[in-house]
Amino acid sequence: MTRRNKRKAVLVLFLVVLFALPGMMLFAGGQKGEQPDQGAAKVYKIRLHHGGPENDPTHYTAVKFKELAEEYSEGRLAIDIFPNLQLGTEAESLQVLRLGDIEMYIPYIGNLTPVAPSSGVLMLPYIWKSRDEMKRTVDAVYDDLNERIIKESGTRLLAVCPYAYRVLANSVRPVETIEDIRGLKVRVSKSNIPILAFKAWGVNPTPLAWGEVFTALQQKVIEGIENPYTVLVSTKFYEVTKYVTEIHYLLESKPIMMGEKYYQSLPPDLQSVVKKAADETREYIADQFENKWVAEAKETLVEKGMVLLGPPKDEDEWERLARSVYPQFYDSMGGKEWVEKFIEVKDSVN
Repeated sequence: MTRRNKRKAVLVLFLVVLFALPGMMLFAGGQKGEQPDQGAAKVYKIRLHHGGPENDPTHYTAVKFKELAEEYSEGRLAIDIFPNLQLGTEAESLQVLRLGDIEMYIPYIGNLTPVAPSSGVLMLPYIWKSRDEMKRTVDAVYDDLNERIIKESGTRLLAVCPYAYRVLANSVRPVETIEDIRGLKVRVSKSNIPILAFKAWGVNPTPLAWGEVFTALQQKVIEGIENPYTVLVSTKFYEVTKYVTEIHYLLESKPIMMGEKYYQSLPPDLQSVVKKAADETREYIADQFENKWVAEAKETLVEKGMVLLGPPKDEDEWERLARSVYPQFYDSMGGKEWVEKFIEVKDSVN
């Protein structure tokens, strides 16, 4: 090729590139003059941890929240669920939630109280007559309660999901009166609230880590537990217990928690999204427990050979004794003034 032809070829190539460039920019940016990816919304990734197996209502709570939050955020929130305490124990998870190493956690309320004592009012024995009563009360006191929890633990309460009453299951004998429970070795969570309640009933309770409970029942280290009907099914406790007494001393609840640092990092519209998703999850979960899950769990337990005894014949006495220890909870629940204010609000809205 001659020098002249080479010059022509270079010129032609230059002109091709020059005229093709606007089209290439249009293709890459979507509109003429628009920079690539400038309009792409940031995706906020959330690790949502909990301690239940995948056939447990705690997991269903996480799945429902994920579904709603991702829908309402139009994909700007991406939530990965980690069940079965995959990311650490209950105590560890609350600490890393506070530090920001995970973003969300759904603990049993009794495991929240050691780091957020003011939340203990939700566990006062025999305080709740129904799930609706709990929901109305928490709604009425939400701002004050959340401010206390944030200050005490560095974590934020998005919603409290009312689950089911924790019933008494044991492997020794039918418990139909207060006298029948005395002498039983009953496991309770590591919270002062069930410990003092069971002591008031004449039981020396055994606080035990959750992961040790099934084996302890097999080996007769303990003889009884207090958990909702649904947990007796999901953890197969029907294999190591026989009799169930339907006490109503503690309506179990699971709070949907988010680390406060992470919450504050979200744009205001996404803060509204996670609160809305949590509130709607609460309604869904309460409805499922009320109308489906407890009834199904009872049927399964009967099929597995358990004996469901119903409430104690003298439950009024159980309630009287449990309420008698309320003053012993004041110091571990944020003080007498806070506990009395909470009870006053509950009575005023129900």
